[in-house]
Amino acid sequence: MFLIKKYLLFLLFGAIYLSGFPGREDKIPVDVIRSFETGNAKVLAQYFNQNIEMSIFDKQNFYSKPQAQQIVAKFFNTNTPESFSILSRVDEKDAINVIGLLKTKNGTFRVYILLKETDKKEFIHLLKIEKR
Repeated sequence: MFLIKKYLLFLLFGAIYLSGFPGREDKIPVDVIRSFETGNAKVLAQYFNQNIEMSIFDKQNFYSKPQAQQIVAKFFNTNTPESFSILSRVDEKDAINVIGLLKTKNGTFRVYILLKETDKKEFIHLLKIEKR
C-alpha cells in the first residue's frame, strides 16, 4: 500500500512538473531576449510601452517610444552585444521583473526589465542598464 501511494505521489509531481507549473508560462517575449543578444533596438522598441521609464547609466527619465528607441539604438551602436543571459526572474500577477547580464565589446552590463501585460501582450514599462 505504501509503495502505491509513493508511486501515485511521484506521478502527480511528475505531471505538475511536465505541465510547467500552472501560471508560470514563459511570458518573456523571445524577441526581447534576441534584441539584447543582437543589439536590435527597432525590434526591442516594439515591446516598449507608449511611455517608458528608462535609465542608462545615471541618466534616468520618461521617454516616448520613439525617443527610447533612439537612446537604445545609440547604446547598442556604442556597446555591440556579444551575449545576453537572464540571471533572475520574478513573476507577479500582471508583471514580470527580469534581471539580465549583457556582455558587450565594451564591458558587461546589468539589465533590469519590467514587463507588464496589457491586452494579453507584454510591454516593457521600465528598462535600466547599469555598468557592472
